[in-house]
Amino acid sequence: MSWDDGSHVKVKRVQLTYDDDAINSIQVTYDGTLQSQLRGSVGSKSAEYITSLTAYRRTLTVITALTFTTNKSSYGPYGNKSEITAISVFGETGGTRETEWDDGSDHDGVTKIYVRSDATGIQLVKFDYVKDGKPKLGALHGVHGNSRGSTREFAINHPEEYLVSVEGWCDSSTVIMGIQFKTNHKTYEHMGYDFHGDDTKFDLQVQDKKIIGFHGFATNRLTSIGAYFVPLASTAPSVPPSPIAKKLQGEGEDGGTPWDDGAFDGVRKVHVGQFDIGIAAVKFVYDKDAAEIVGDEHGKRTLAGNDVFVLDYPSEYIIEVKGTYEKVIGSKAMVISMLKFTTNKNRTSEQFGIESGKAFTLGEKDHKIVGFHGSAEKLLHKLGVYVLPITK
Repeated sequence: MSWDDGSHVKVKRVQLTYDDDAINSIQVTYDGTLQSQLRGSVGSKSAEYITSLTAYRRTLTVITALTFTTNKSSYGPYGNKSEITAISVFGETGGTRETEWDDGSDHDGVTKIYVRSDATGIQLVKFDYVKDGKPKLGALHGVHGNSRGSTREFAINHPEEYLVSVEGWCDSSTVIMGIQFKTNHKTYEHMGYDFHGDDTKFDLQVQDKKIIGFHGFATNRLTSIGAYFVPLASTAPSVPPSPIAKKLQGEGEDGGTPWDDGAFDGVRKVHVGQFDIGIAAVKFVYDKDAAEIVGDEHGKRTLAGNDVFVLDYPSEYIIEVKGTYEKVIGSKAMVISMLKFTTNKNRTSEQFGIESGKAFTLGEKDHKIVGFHGSAEKLLHKLGVYVLPITK
């Protein structure tokens, strides 16, 4: 029996079943999600298709080895993969509505991850990096959809902490439905849907290497993601590693969008915006390796602007934050109503806001505050800190 699928813009996948003697069936997926009928009958060996590709390279233009991963097995590497950079790729790409993106592979590491998801999958991702010891802000990949979505920020304490893998899964429409990031210190919460048995799963990971960049494809959803890897340092550092900052539980109540600036060497400036019913916004300026890092503003700035508390950094640092929070009319969640910051020089900032409601103190004895996290929308609902031991 003859058959004809007609002409199409692109062939996206070919699935075959076979036995030792012959090809038993063929089924082709064309541009979009159009899938042909199964031609033939399923044989004794089920369909196998490529789900990811790992390419190893010595330069930007020379690939030295390839490894192919299918829904059943892994093949390769073919070629020489020693002392080279690896690129892992996943996803259906090349559709007429897709936009290719590439953050590059010349970074020192990843410092922050932004992920937004909704009921249809992963809407967008954004990555911030360090390049040549300086912070580099990444671009948004995907589209910020409806207000019912959920946004998460994951701060990575570079250079002590680094990304080692990305796990994800997609459905038959090839939209990435869930994604999860893992560093050498911890596994972050997954975003999107839980994995189901009929989803296609992928894992971007190369043994003894770390991720220093990302690339992929996106429409109004994330459809493909790949990672750039470099080898981990093979020799021990000449100086002891820096202590890892401790993240202390926040005070207040979850409301609006969670945010997390991560941990730094110290805090240089504190910006606080005030409203008549509570703290409207906060923004912090940090120090990392003697470079000034300006954090994002969390909350909504008022017409009155922000008040600023400036520290005599590096000799002065914050050791304690006192505040209050309460329930206010017009807000579903508790609102931080007052904040004030105390330093090691027995200096306390002006009182921002009105002291009202439940009191709290953020900090730990013999530690300094080196970062902040919390949640906010039009007002600040929750505030927490990162601390490091004070060294002489």
